[in-house]
Amino acid sequence: MLNKDLLRVIFANIVTLLAGIVTSLIIPKILGIHDYAYYRMFTLYLTFVGFAHFGYADGILVLYGNYDYKNLPKEKFRGFTLFLGLFQLAFGCLLIGFLLFANGDDNKRLIFLFVAINLVLLNLTTYFTYICQITKDFKTVTRNIVINNIILILGTLIFLLLKVDNYVIYILLQTFVNLTLFARYIFHLKEIVFGKLPSLQSLKGEITGTFKVGVFILLGNIMGVFIMGLDRIFIERFYTLEEFAFYSFAVSLLSLVFTFITAISNFIYPYVRRMDQEKLPKMYITLHQIIASLTGLALASFFVLKVVVQNFLPHYIDALTITAILYPTIMFRAIINLVAGNFYKTLRLEKDYNKNNLIALLIALALNGVAIGLKVNIQYISFANFTSFFLWLLYTNWYFGKKLDIFLMKHNILIVLLVISFLVCTLFSWYTGLILYIIVACFLPLLFYKSDIVLLVASRRVKG
Repeated sequence: MLNKDLLRVIFANIVTLLAGIVTSLIIPKILGIHDYAYYRMFTLYLTFVGFAHFGYADGILVLYGNYDYKNLPKEKFRGFTLFLGLFQLAFGCLLIGFLLFANGDDNKRLIFLFVAINLVLLNLTTYFTYICQITKDFKTVTRNIVINNIILILGTLIFLLLKVDNYVIYILLQTFVNLTLFARYIFHLKEIVFGKLPSLQSLKGEITGTFKVGVFILLGNIMGVFIMGLDRIFIERFYTLEEFAFYSFAVSLLSLVFTFITAISNFIYPYVRRMDQEKLPKMYITLHQIIASLTGLALASFFVLKVVVQNFLPHYIDALTITAILYPTIMFRAIINLVAGNFYKTLRLEKDYNKNNLIALLIALALNGVAIGLKVNIQYISFANFTSFFLWLLYTNWYFGKKLDIFLMKHNILIVLLVISFLVCTLFSWYTGLILYIIVACFLPLLFYKSDIVLLVASRRVKG
């Protein structure tokens, strides 16, 4: 079952990667700089809509994380679904009402109108996705990901053929994709949507308890989202629309790789959640080794993107310097999200999760704030963001080293060496840099984890 689930996740992410290539490389090819900037403004603020459920979906994930679908209290969950639906509709309507009376750029008002609409769709979809994640129904999750990404790819390619160069059309396409995903989950999980309903009054205590648990996870997640989007928010506010477009393009190239990370994180959690407590320290080290090695090797994709941008999107060549600086944060974010994030939830360390994310957010605010105050080039903003993520990673490893009584210095040194090697290789031509970095990215993990590999091979032989 584990292998089948993993294969489904990998296949879904291959399709997601194709969709990412389309949105990251074809949309900027079609749209002008200003339209692309507005499109990326929409996708940026869309990442913050999770705040609107105030941790309700996260609370469900934590409290019911070890349930199978057949054991879920269906009637109670219908009440949970109804409450969340009404809650999100009210929040979305409040935001739309505010926009009706707000002054400012009409383009930005239109963008936030679509953000309000998608807020309802995405937060309910997140809730449904978490239920599938809890019950290990990865088949449904991956099928929905594949279908929606195919719609996104086909829609974008049709617009390319028709030479549609208005950003609003692409926002409408994304909204249609989100609506389709929402509808598919309702159909699949109809047992917890339609049928006999309990009174919301009878669920008041459980709903309140769900918020109390989930709000701590939400705060940590929101701080994480702020850290990841802080640089773009500052640039959108204090720099030109053109500079925002260039920086957003650079960040979008990272998302081509990072889409894998989010999906694999969803796959890992239910298995870690069910693991015996005494096995967790070893699991943390093992996951750290695997994720650091794989994402370290994944940095080689930069050199392929480099030649694509140089030949296909020459207007964005200057963004490659920003991309090179930010690219190692893929590895930092992967370890923070995939490894540490799942252990925070499994060990119910919600308060520590918030405290540690707050520290990371304050570091990011300080570094980005200084850069903005000095009115530096946006390349320095990217370096400030790189430094923020690196310090966040070091602090996270230090925290779990103490919490689980494990030693992670060796792993930190490996990451530093991989990053230095990558940055040096970016100075060469794309093909020379690619070859050199692949050699280094394969050799260093083998050197650092040689003893672990030997033990693994030996244990396999004994079992064989």
